Amino acid sequence: MPLFSCIKIAMNKSSIIRGMTKGTLWALVATLFLVLILAVIVKFTGIGSTAILVTTQIIKIIAIFFGVGVLVKSVVKRAWLFGAIFGIIYTAVSFFAFSLIGGTETFDITTGILAEALFAIIVGMASAILVKKGSVDAAY
Repeated sequence: MPLFSCIKIAMNKSSIIRGMTKGTLWALVATLFLVLILAVIVKFTGIGSTAILVTTQIIKIIAIFFGVGVLVKSVVKRAWLFGAIFGIIYTAVSFFAFSLIGGTETFDITTGILAEALFAIIVGMASAILVKKGSVDAAY
């Protein structure tokens, strides 16, 4: 089934765009807030790089879950699909935003960012299913 027919089943296009935008913005705000807290903790405790890597992955999971929760409120069917799409969008927008914040002038697509995108797709799908667990039809 083509993506556009799934969109018709789920909700109208303006609701999708509004939901994606709202979810992405809230997820980015959550990410920035949690990264700032992590930075303060790192500054005062000097935790190791392994702990920082694990913590940043947890931050991404929380942010994607939060953003997908905002997005799928009005999804009627196939919430998992919209969660996956949200994961891709969140990865792209956060990569761009943090590259700008970090002062990066080039945006190289590496295997690392592709792995991040795959991770975000899986987390987005799982988040949508968990958020919509009360409605099996909406989740699947």
